[in-house]
Amino acid sequence: MLKETTIDLGIKGWDEYYSYGMVNANVVCTVIYVPDDYKTIQDAVNATSSGNTIIVRDGVYTENIDVNKRLTIRSENGPANCIVQAVNPDDHVFEVTADYVDISGFTVKDATGSGTFLSERWTCSLTAGCRKYYVEVKVKAAGIRLKADYCNISNNKYTSNNWAGIRLFSSSNNRIISNTANSNGYHGILLQSSSNNMLLNNTISSNSGVGIFLHNSSNNNEIRKNTALDDLIGLYLNFSSNNKIINNSVYSNRMEGIRLESSSNNILTDNIANSNDYHGIILLSSSNYNAVKNNNVNFNNNYGIYLESSSKNKIYFNNFINNTDSVYSFWSTNVWNTTSPIAYTYKGSKYTNYLGNYWSDYTGSDSDGDGIGDTPYSINSDKDDYPLMQPFENYI
Repeated sequence: MLKETTIDLGIKGWDEYYSYGMVNANVVCTVIYVPDDYKTIQDAVNATSSGNTIIVRDGVYTENIDVNKRLTIRSENGPANCIVQAVNPDDHVFEVTADYVDISGFTVKDATGSGTFLSERWTCSLTAGCRKYYVEVKVKAAGIRLKADYCNISNNKYTSNNWAGIRLFSSSNNRIISNTANSNGYHGILLQSSSNNMLLNNTISSNSGVGIFLHNSSNNNEIRKNTALDDLIGLYLNFSSNNKIINNSVYSNRMEGIRLESSSNNILTDNIANSNDYHGIILLSSSNYNAVKNNNVNFNNNYGIYLESSSKNKIYFNNFINNTDSVYSFWSTNVWNTTSPIAYTYKGSKYTNYLGNYWSDYTGSDSDGDGIGDTPYSINSDKDDYPLMQPFENYI
């Protein structure tokens, strides 16, 4: 059934994606079917040429797949009907080491363990010269491990105790879109030493560790419109700066909703961090110069927002509603209002003033009716000088 055909890659309208090398949404290519043309996905990968497409029929495929060339690999009818499970649980189900790979429409499972490989090292001295030796390096298995650029990973389901659903390592300019990562042994999606990636519309839940974890991943990763619930931590940035965290729903996690540690110059805006067992948002260990605005942080079982040794953050126009405690700040000095006056409409009247945050436990008054409290809201040694009298949605 190997043939040449015109196939829709499913990326119409993604103009920015074309600039990353997917030149046309409709391309002429050779299409290989599994199991019609080759019994396994790996056999099809090995046999076909770069730029071609592999379509996988419904069924259960037990294999670990190495993708080392530019290919489109997609199921015929979606993840409910096409399952790829690890034959070796210590290896990744899909390992991608080529750029411009598109994988979509699979349920990926059972990469539960860790494998090892020998890494070549050298030691040199003036007296003994140089000698080569090897060390054993342990690698945790993932549903998909990506060490490549400009790839599209979409509409897959990662479940059943993969150590991690999707793992990116030293990978840039990839799109991770509309995947589901549930019940994995630790992380849902993990980015390590990776930049300029887009995580969009993914659903992450019931993972033993972190829902979405950025470690040492700085510079223009965009985490947008994802849902993370019932994980240990919903969204965690560690040594990761200059990223955008926008319009995510992070709730009912067993610790924090959003955690930043040693991470600076990030933008956190329009997120929902509700009903987490500890804090809604936490900034630790010199997480400085972040912008935290337009977020709803409500009904968390400890603090709405917690800061420790983190300063010069701009935190304003957020709602902190019905948390057990609204805020804690230790060894931290931050800006809790807009840095310049803002023109706004409140209850039909127009004003210009600085704007802070809405705190549901604020007890001050508003004698002039401009929607801003007459007295500051105390934050340990810090303060919000312009507390809002109503949630920020009431200020236009």
